Amino acid sequence: MNIGKLILAAWLLVLCSYQTHGQTISQQYLLQLQADFKLAEQQFDARLADSPSDMPTSIELNLQKAQLYMLFQRADLLQPLLSNIEPQVKTHNDPLMQSQWQLFSGIQFYLVGEYLKAQESFSLSLQSLAEQNHQQEYVYLENFILMYQAINNAYLQQYEESLSALTDIFKRAEKNNWPIIQARSLVFIGEVNYTLQNYEQALEYYHNAFISYPNDALIYKAEAQMYQAQMVNIVGERSVAFAQLEQAIAVFEELHDEVRLANAYLLKSYFYSKVPDNNKALEWIAKSVVIREN
Repeated sequence: MNIGKLILAAWLLVLCSYQTHGQTISQQYLLQLQADFKLAEQQFDARLADSPSDMPTSIELNLQKAQLYMLFQRADLLQPLLSNIEPQVKTHNDPLMQSQWQLFSGIQFYLVGEYLKAQESFSLSLQSLAEQNHQQEYVYLENFILMYQAINNAYLQQYEESLSALTDIFKRAEKNNWPIIQARSLVFIGEVNYTLQNYEQALEYYHNAFISYPNDALIYKAEAQMYQAQMVNIVGERSVAFAQLEQAIAVFEELHDEVRLANAYLLKSYFYSKVPDNNKALEWIAKSVVIREN
């Protein structure tokens, strides 16, 4: 059995025995979700089928499922899920529940490039969280929201503000031993540097993110490796870039990470166009298009 299936098997045991009560963003849960997407989604659907649709348990299960969609960047699935549970979330008037709903809504807008709407959702998410009792218990969630708010600001061309916020979040994550937020903030700092065409700096941040992620953060590590390959193709040896990209693709294929896989195929097409090998470039861009159409 490969490592992806081992992690999935362990995660399914946790999910099956888990009494859904206030599950929020946490490092442990994000790691548990880094398994085969299709099987994980089926498990959620099976549990939801046994839960009354208007009960808190069902809402919390759907918010957990939203975390799965967030991890795999499935904006196409996240949007209808959030729309479906919005009336129930509003009815229950639970600040923590509303904060999570707004966070996932903001991430959905961020993923499809609607950055002003994302900014509003992240602000509302933080406002709802501030209304929650025992706020100290949710400091991890707060920093997770702030992290996405910061990278979203970069796409509103607020680069200095974005880098400053991400640096502060990185420092807090390092101090509190939050390796997922620590590494993900490095990825986002790399992303801002890439946007500013600081390719060597971006490569350094992506590399540091790759080595900072826990070993079982399979999706996140592969993503950082793909970004490294993109930068190496610009400032380093293309053969190294190809090798790194192939390793990332293997993870995306195994875990059915369709969005990142489509991006990886597109990047592979770009690499071949620089060889140049136009036939290979067209072959891989066609594979990317097929995934996106599906």
